[in-house]
Amino acid sequence: MGQKKTSGATYGWILETTSKTLLAEGMGPVHGKFTSLTSHRAELYGITAVLLYVLQICTFFQLNMVVTIVAYCDNMECVHKINTSLSTMKGTSRYITADYDIESLLRYIIQTKRIAVRAEWVKSHQDDTKEPEELTYNAELNIAADELAEYAYAACPPSQEKFPPFPTTIISLCIDGIRVTSKLKNQIEDAIHLDSIRAYRSNKYGWDQQTWESIDWYAFELSIKHQKPGLKRFLHRFTCEWLPVGARTKFYQHNQNAKCVSCNSIHDESCVHIFQCTNQRRRTHLITQVTSLMTLLTKRHTYRPLMKIMQQNILQWLKGDQPSDFQLPTHPSTYDYTIQTAVSEQTKIGWNHILKGWISTKWTIAQDEYYEERCKIDKRINRKYHNKTTWSKTVIHGLHDIAFSTWKFRNKDIYGHNKQEEEHIALDKMKSKVRRAYERKHTFPAKIQWRYFTRTIQDRVNDSVHMLQAWYENLKTALTAMEERPFPATGIG
Repeated sequence: MGQKKTSGATYGWILETTSKTLLAEGMGPVHGKFTSLTSHRAELYGITAVLLYVLQICTFFQLNMVVTIVAYCDNMECVHKINTSLSTMKGTSRYITADYDIESLLRYIIQTKRIAVRAEWVKSHQDDTKEPEELTYNAELNIAADELAEYAYAACPPSQEKFPPFPTTIISLCIDGIRVTSKLKNQIEDAIHLDSIRAYRSNKYGWDQQTWESIDWYAFELSIKHQKPGLKRFLHRFTCEWLPVGARTKFYQHNQNAKCVSCNSIHDESCVHIFQCTNQRRRTHLITQVTSLMTLLTKRHTYRPLMKIMQQNILQWLKGDQPSDFQLPTHPSTYDYTIQTAVSEQTKIGWNHILKGWISTKWTIAQDEYYEERCKIDKRINRKYHNKTTWSKTVIHGLHDIAFSTWKFRNKDIYGHNKQEEEHIALDKMKSKVRRAYERKHTFPAKIQWRYFTRTIQDRVNDSVHMLQAWYENLKTALTAMEERPFPATGIG
């Protein structure tokens, strides 16, 4: 069986006879780039390792017999691959599929026809919901193999060092000496663009190499992977600071007010001002969103001092104040010192970037250390669900939701919070356009003036928004038509 963590992946296996006699057991690290490793690859490693072990024994002792093995695995896709390994894979695309290298070795072993393998699925982690005496023998083997895989992190920890490809691997990809085993297209794109992105952002925000590496980019990418398309579009613009705020729209919407409509600030509206706007209604909404995130983190059994300092510094940044330092308790634990480092690193990154999801890795490490200690006395904490990966995804999802909700609330201030406000604001904008057209009517040709400006401005603006919009669109169409086909002057030609 296999396990996957942010520090790499490992596998473990147990080989027994049908009479439940232990023959051998093994464990080891899974090779590959940590960020692209999957639990599926770890499971394939465990299955291939035990089959290769049996094949080597048969070859060494020159056994002229077919060994029958029933493999129990908790990954349904791996079960399917084992049971269909005798079939031939066709097409060149198979060489660039995820985990092609280990799958090619698995197929080679089975296709030697010296081992007859039949795989069966077994539910994983049954000991979480059942008592030991209720477990089947297959479930007990699965749990024991998982324990071997967990022990492998200490006995033979994974590393990203160079490793040779398997003999059955025809094609493999190496980037900076590290073999890439899955998501080849994404890995190639990252290798091409990552250096330029790092240089651009480091120069823009004044980061050094240490600050860049302190950001939890893995958790950030993991959290936006399954976000809704609308939120993804917003995050792309938000993280690049390309949101259509007044400081940007003034360059292509010349009649648009570049100031914040909510607080009438003397400065142009910027991406930072969206969150630091002094309008009481917007500030109350934002504080409510931050409080909701802290409530969610409380349900995730987050360390209270960690939540308190994070909430305090976020609110201080929203007010434009300087962040506070973390004060160690009288008897500090390891994670208290980690939180102190997290606050320092987040200050270097910038608290203005925390709503983008750019958080220090130390936040996650501190919470994981707390989970590790607390789970020994608090049975509500299950390390399967309460770990640094799930916690960091929850935090970044919550921060992104705060940013997106604030942006939508800002747009409602501009376009209206309900149907009545929307109609009223749309009418005011249309009246402003009509008034500007009347101010310029003497610059239009006489034919346009006679046709479209027979009524006074006071009478015209009393029309409904639909009539004003129709009049304005007809005026624009007529002006465009005259530019394309000007009327000949009288007495010429």
